[in-house]
Amino acid sequence: MACRCAYRDAQGALRETRARVLDFQNGQGADGKPNNRFVAVRELKITGLRSPSYNRRADIACFVNGLPLVFIELKAVYKNIRAGFDGNLRDYLDEHVIAHAFDHNAFLIVSNGHRARYGSITSQWEHLAEWKRTDETDRGSVKAQALLDGMLAHDRLLDLVENFILFDASKPGATRKVVARNHQFMGVKNAVASVWRQEELKREFPPERRLAYRVVELPREEATDADQAVLLGPQAPATLQLVESAHPDLGNRRTKTGGGEEGL
Repeated sequence: MACRCAYRDAQGALRETRARVLDFQNGQGADGKPNNRFVAVRELKITGLRSPSYNRRADIACFVNGLPLVFIELKAVYKNIRAGFDGNLRDYLDEHVIAHAFDHNAFLIVSNGHRARYGSITSQWEHLAEWKRTDETDRGSVKAQALLDGMLAHDRLLDLVENFILFDASKPGATRKVVARNHQFMGVKNAVASVWRQEELKREFPPERRLAYRVVELPREEATDADQAVLLGPQAPATLQLVESAHPDLGNRRTKTGGGEEGL
């Protein structure tokens, strides 16, 4: 993620360049230090932009390189988490309160320490979602820990910000900010992993090493019905051999079989 900025060089001349704000690869610099700095701040006091008397305290604000990407609103464990959404987050987003604090926001989280949901700054309550698992093998859980571990791990948070947030103006009204649901995130990750695996296999097995065809042997009584048995005649072998050609995308050679020419 880069943004345009201006600076003065050693001679005092004004220069323009692009500065990288986030390293989505979460790597290290030449000095061995991480390129990203992750900080979580409790009870962050924010002053209203239009009305300085409208101060608010965000329960937890999560920063990456100084950008407040995630806000977490917490309620007591015995309270319904919707109270945090209706009573606090909606208030914060009022333009006369501290809406400016959410200019760089990726997503919001509301929790009572037991359950948790997340959404964007344009989400209504019914669109806030749960994060139940990060891997298909995980046992699903609606507990807050599943969401926090799943969405706020450093690499995954950067992945969500870079690849799983979009702006939708397809419907009448204001533009909506959309954060991917848990199953959508996993579906995309699995699909991408599958494509990469296919590409690895293609490199590992060039066309000349790929399967041209295979012969499947089946007992005659299992492979045919009564009518087909009559057509085969009494001289047909007890075991039938069926030739299956490989998929056309797996090569370009052609091979001869007993029944004629088969393509890859």
